[in-house]
Parts: sequence; C-alpha cells; structure tokens
Amino acid sequence: MDSTPQVQRTMDSTPQVQRTMDSTPHVQRTIDSTPHVQRNMDSTTHVQQTMDSTPQVQRTRDSTPHVQRTMDSTPKVQRSLASTPHVQRTLASTPQVPSLLLVLMFALPSCTSAVLGPAWPTAAVQQFLRMNVMEAMGISNGSEGVSSASCLLGADGKAFLLEGSRRKLRASEDVSRQVAVLLHNKSQVTVIVTLKQEPFTSGVLFSIRGVKKRYLEVESSGTKAEVRVQFQSANRSLSQTFSYQMADGTAHRLALTLGPRQIVMHVDCNRIYEYRGKSVDLEIPPDFSLWLGQRHQHHGLFKGVLQDLWIIPSPQGYLFQCPDLNLSCPSCSDFHRMVQNIMDLQGLLARMADKLRGAERRLSATEKCRCERMCDVDGELRYDGDSWERGCKSCTCKNGTVVCERLLCPQPLCMGGSVAVYVPQRCCKECRPTCIFQGQTFLEGGRLTLTKQDSALPCMLYECQAGIMVRVPEHPCPEKMTCPVHQQRTLRSQCCKICPGHDFCAQDHSCGTNAQCQNLAERAVCVCLPGFVPMREDHAYCEDIDECARGSHYCHENTICVNTQGTFHCDCLPGFTRVDDYSCTEHDECQSGTHKCNPNAICTNTVGGHKCTCLPGYVGDGHSCEASCGNGCINGGTCVSPDVCVCPSGFSGRHCQSDIDECIQASIQCHANARCINLPGWFHCECRVGFRDNGSFSHRGQSCIDIDECATEHHGCSNETECVNLPGGFDCRCPRGRRCGGECSFAGKRRRNRHVWTLPGDHCSVCSCQNGKVFCRRTVCECENPNVERSCCPECDGHLAKQCHQPGTARPHRSGEIWLSGCQRCHCLGGRVECQPLACPVLRCPFRVLAEGECCPRCVAEPCHAQPASTNQARMCHDGQGVGHLPGAFWRLDNEPCTLCHCQDGIICCNTDPACTHAP
Repeated sequence: MDSTPQVQRTMDSTPQVQRTMDSTPHVQRTIDSTPHVQRNMDSTTHVQQTMDSTPQVQRTRDSTPHVQRTMDSTPKVQRSLASTPHVQRTLASTPQVPSLLLVLMFALPSCTSAVLGPAWPTAAVQQFLRMNVMEAMGISNGSEGVSSASCLLGADGKAFLLEGSRRKLRASEDVSRQVAVLLHNKSQVTVIVTLKQEPFTSGVLFSIRGVKKRYLEVESSGTKAEVRVQFQSANRSLSQTFSYQMADGTAHRLALTLGPRQIVMHVDCNRIYEYRGKSVDLEIPPDFSLWLGQRHQHHGLFKGVLQDLWIIPSPQGYLFQCPDLNLSCPSCSDFHRMVQNIMDLQGLLARMADKLRGAERRLSATEKCRCERMCDVDGELRYDGDSWERGCKSCTCKNGTVVCERLLCPQPLCMGGSVAVYVPQRCCKECRPTCIFQGQTFLEGGRLTLTKQDSALPCMLYECQAGIMVRVPEHPCPEKMTCPVHQQRTLRSQCCKICPGHDFCAQDHSCGTNAQCQNLAERAVCVCLPGFVPMREDHAYCEDIDECARGSHYCHENTICVNTQGTFHCDCLPGFTRVDDYSCTEHDECQSGTHKCNPNAICTNTVGGHKCTCLPGYVGDGHSCEASCGNGCINGGTCVSPDVCVCPSGFSGRHCQSDIDECIQASIQCHANARCINLPGWFHCECRVGFRDNGSFSHRGQSCIDIDECATEHHGCSNETECVNLPGGFDCRCPRGRRCGGECSFAGKRRRNRHVWTLPGDHCSVCSCQNGKVFCRRTVCECENPNVERSCCPECDGHLAKQCHQPGTARPHRSGEIWLSGCQRCHCLGGRVECQPLACPVLRCPFRVLAEGECCPRCVAEPCHAQPASTNQARMCHDGQGVGHLPGAFWRLDNEPCTLCHCQDGIICCNTDPACTHAP
C-alpha cells in the first residue's frame, strides 16, 4: 500500500475510504499481506483483465486464501452486494461499468460501501484521521456568547453565532490531548472551516498557544483585509499574511494547508495563495491550550458564524471540503456523477440526433432556394452575375457590389448603302442605311427643309429614317421673335428661324454622365467635364482621369496624391502641416501648442512628430505625468507635487505617516460623561465607566447617561448596607442606627472586609473589599521586591526590558510601551513586538463609511456618502421616467449628460462627473 502513491493519495484524500479501511482491520491486514492484490491495485489494466477473465479470477481467489476468507467472512458485504438492485441494474445496463466498479471496489473500499450499502463503522477510527474541533469541544447554545445559527452554504453540520465579549471557548485537557496526538509525527496538516464574519471586524478563528508562545493560530482581519497565520519554525515564532477580505458579511469556505516550507490557502474551493519559506513545526508541547473563536479570554474575539472547524493531518485535507478539486482519482460522489453523466449524455445524444435529422430535412429544402447577394442599381435590384451596360461601361453584379469596366466597341462591318453611326442610348456605332434625297446623301437622323413659296405649307421638314427621307411634323414656331428681322437666321435642319444665342441644348441632346452639352452657332455638341477624357469622338461619354497614376498632378514633397472623380487633392504626410493646396512643411507641434503632452512634461519636436518627457519629480509616459513622492503617501494621503503629500484629516507629516492625537488638542472635547480615545486618523468619545449610551450615539458623547447600579443590582454592596447611586458609580452606606460589618458581594461570593484577591483569569489584577465596596486595580510593580510577578511587570525583568524595533520605523520602543501602528495596537515585550487589531466601536447608525487610511467605520448622515450596505437586487431604484436600475448600476441623465447617477440600497445618488467634457 505504501508503495502505491496514487492509491495512497486517493485514500488520504477520501475520508470515507480512510474510515472504511481503518474500520475493517482484518481487510486491511489481508490486503497488506497479499502481494498479488497489491500488484493488481497498482495496475488498473491488469485488474481489468483479471476481472474480465472468470477462470483467472477464480485462480486469483484460490491463490489468495486471506482475501477469500475475508470476503466470505464479511456477511455485511455479501448482503450489500446481493441486496442492491441499483448496482445490479447499473451493471446490467452499462457494459463498461462492471469492470470499473470492481476496480473501485478493490482500490476504494469506501466507495463500495457507499454504493452497495450503508457506511461501515467509522467512529472508532475517525479521531485518528481528522477532528471536528467544535463537535469535540461540545459547543452548544448553553455557552455564554454562543447561539445556534443556520448552516452556511447549504452544508450539513452545526453552525454557531459567536458574539459578545464575555465568552470562553477553551478546549478541555482531553480534547487538547487528542489534538496533540493527531498532530504527533505529522509533517503536514490542513485546517478547514466555514465562516461568515461580520464586516469591518477582526478575530481569531482558533489558537493553539502556550503561556508565551502561539504554536498555531489563524486570524482574520477585516480592517486590513488579510488572513494572518502564526506558527513556530525552528523554535522561532513566525507570521505569514495573506491579503484577502474574509470579513465581508458573506459565507466563505477556508482551507489552510501547512507543511514543509509551504502554506497553501484555498478560499471557496479556489487556490488563492501559496507561501514558500520556513517549515511549520507541528510538535506541540503538553502545556498548551486550544481556543476557538478567540486568542484567549479577553483578546481576538471573533464575531460572526463558525461552522465545522476540522483539523486534518493531510496535505489533501481541503478535498474534504471541496471534493471536486480531486483530479487524480475519482471519489464515490464522482463515480455516481460519472454514471449519471453518461446516462444524461446518452439522452442528450438521442435528442441531438433527432434535431440533426430535422435540420437535414430543412437543409435539403433550402438547397432548392437561390440564396445570393443582390445589387441595388438606381433602385433596381440586380442578381449576382447579372451584366448590363451603363453608358460606355460594362457593369456586373459581383457578390453585392457593382463592378464596371470600359466597354470595348468592335469595328462594325457595314454593307453597301449603310454607314456606321452613333445611335441614341447606345455606346458603340451601328450600321444604318443612308438616304439620297435631291442629290444629297443623308445619314440616319439627318434632316432637310424644303421651302415652297406658292404652297399652303411654305416649309416642310424631312428626316432620314431607315434609308428613306420621311416628312416629319415640326413644333410650332414662336409668334414673336426676340431679335430684329435682320438678325434672324434660317437653318437647314428646321423650319423655324432662330436668334443669335439660341439654346440648342434645351431642345435635345445625348450627352451622358461626366459630359455637358455646349451650344454652337447652328447646333449643340458634347464636351467632357474638367478631369475627364472622352470615350468616343463625339464626347457623349467620358471617364475620369487618374492624375495620381499618370503623374499629372501638382502635389509637392511631404504630400500624398489622392485621386477623386474629375480631380485630385494633396494630403499632408503625418507630422506635416499644409502650406497651400499642393505643398506641406514640417509641423512643430511643440511651438504651435498643438501637442498632447502633459503640463508637467517637456515637448521635444522630432521629424514628423514630437516626443513627451515628464519633468523631474514626475513619472509617466509624458502624456500622463503624476507627481512622485519617494516612498509614496500613506494613510490615504495624495501626492500633489514632487515630495509634497496632502494628508487627509487626522494625519500629518511629510508622507502622512504621523497620526494626529485629537484627544490632546484643545479643540476636541468629549462630554464630561465620556472619555476621548485616539484612533488612527480620527477619535472616538467612549462612555466612561459607570455610564452608558442612551441609543442616539452622539459624536461627542452627549448621549452618555449614568448607569444606576443600585436599580440594576450591579453593585457590590452587602446585605447589611444600602446602595446609593452616584454619577458614574455608587456608594454602600450603612443605614442610620445600624452597625455594618463592611462585607462585600463579588461574582456571587461573599468577601469579608479588607479581603484582597486576584481576578479569575487575570492574575495581574487584584481586588479588595473596603467597607462594603469592591475596588480593583492592576498589580503595583515593585521591581525591588524579589517576589514580583515578572509576567505582570515586564519592566522588572532584565530580559523583558529589551527595546523593540518596529519594521519601517527608526525610533525604538522601550519594553512595556504601547503604541499605534496602522490599524493595530502594538506592545513591546522583551524585545518582541506583539500587535493586536484595533478594537472598533460598535456603530448603531444606519449609514456608515470606512474612509481610506482609517481603521474603523464612522457614521455619516447622508446615505449617498455611505458605503453600500447590501447588493440585494430587490432594492432597485426607479428614476423619474419609471426605469428600474439594479443596485450598483450607473447611468447619466438625458437632459444633463454631465450628471452621473447610481443606485445605492434603493436610493438614487447623483453628482457631477468631473471628467465630463460634454459641450452644451
């Protein structure tokens, strides 16, 4: 078994396989002691061949008496094989499934138990494979600060809501001992948990710690959006941080695998981070304690829902949470899914075959149709491949595009009595018969007038048609001429007289496209437009002259000639500017101010263009230059010019690295019933001891009111004395006429007068009973006293008195000093810095925001200034036109294009877009 890595990994990563194998010791011993079975398990092909051959199976069973006796002596397996009709049907209906199922029966015994019958007993060995810490600790509703919650992400198990600050979830010695045995001699371990952490909170998921060391601890910080892992390596305390926001009010699956020189983090079944460095020591000494949802009783309290925290000593422990990630060997659920998927695919294949046959029938019908792209020619549709003549060009419709070429006219061979002439609406000459009339020869269409003085019709008009002179009617002549009689002229081709400047083109002409009609003294002729050349001698049809191709243009250097219909134009090359219609010169964009360099950049003119370079102290590509401030501005500061940071409210310094302590400023004054607490970037007025907030949560603490300890019975007065409420406290007074002994009541116990004791769970604090009143304080450190408690007074220990050096700061901190670093409160202990997340005040306001550079959210009055509380799509926004918008959607107003609106928690928020350049 150990020599089969794939089988071993499969069994390690399949919890059900582990439970089944370990819960059947005689099967385990049999398989381990049977080399032939071992070889069969190593080779799937060999097992397949063995199963397909019945005699060989018989010989194998006969030669393996241990396996034979084991299978025969396990009636539960026999009954499961015989009483599972689903398996019988599957084996009968799937030809290739039986061999695969038998292979899985040998390689994955737990799969056979899941398929063939109820699961085998696992409780006796489960603790050696993995441990459910929450179940082992016996967490229930009875624990303080713990209440049942709905299961997360639809998983089975138990979930608990952890809240408040008075809970104590510490494992018993027996559970701690089981954890130590589980991790003993293990090199790798996986911790998995399902959680839902409240937004902007920080807390420890679990902690294995001693008096001064944290052996293994996982913490989620919502204020810094990270997951921190504390561990031991070579007797040194190390910490590794993974940037991920778990505290977002959403359920997550978290799996951390710690092993030799690596830590791997899976979130929601996705491999997020992998750290490679120091090895993690999993050997834990006996004097440790295990805490769940907190570091210890007073620190690192997790707020939210925890569900099923498991410790699995295996590198593939994350597969217990995400079995679909197991790509090496199928699990039982994978096997079921494969069988179901095959059946689904068979049904899908049948349906697709029916659709394919229908598509083939429709396709055969469409083959009879003529599908082609047509051409639109002057409103008339032409089919693909159609040809026609347009003027003196032959055009063809090709794939929806009209392609025209010059028509080549053949030389007509005319017989005797006919001549080649141009016919109206035709490009090429055609043979037409001539007419001989009164000794003259006329071509087709030629006209002649005859005048007879003694006739009723003094003028008759004849025209040559098909070789015969035919008399044709003429339009009536104008009654009044526009010129004197001596200027009137008579033409041979018409009876009516004309005046000088007569418009023959208005009567009729045959000039085609790109040609124009021109009047002469006695007739009209066609002349090509400028930029065109005639395609025949009468100039009725003309075509464009490509001046660029002929070289007949006037474009000078630094230009490019572009041909157009009838003419051309000269375009400037890139980087050059126009001098006139035909010339261009180099353009100095830098001098003319037409460059696009950033105002904080230098423009350098180049041939055909320019170059932009950011000024010293700025970084960028020259088109976009941003000020550089060395190591940058921290805590939300903005770099506005080289090495100049504009700090947000609450911070100061060259790089905004210093927090302003508003509590020491005279302008910041909290109410008398509250005390000022400095926080990074701002401050908070917290009610003093003996006072509470009335629910309005005013910013300066005006809402802090006195707690009546006497009415709420939160006092330590004995039965002999009377409680008298005082502002911020109370007093125990002896009734007049009586003599009181001065005893005190504390934590349900009676304390005699002047009795001194230490607080449970905090040996560094002492309390005393003074005349019926209880007084508590921290232990006074007297370093000259040899019996002083060194853990409570680190300044009295020479070793603990070492200075601490916080990374990134030059100033050392003395032992015992406490300071703020980012969003953490740090404490110097014996040269070692221990930082805890800063506790944020509980906000009851409906609208809150976490500003950049700040650690804790603050209340705001305007809902549009707050951060979105949810993405519930039911909270849609409806604008003035009745259009619905989902939460988080952005849009612009139709009548105000520079106004940008978005939907936030059902409220429409609008503001002016500073980047808008719309011109009204």
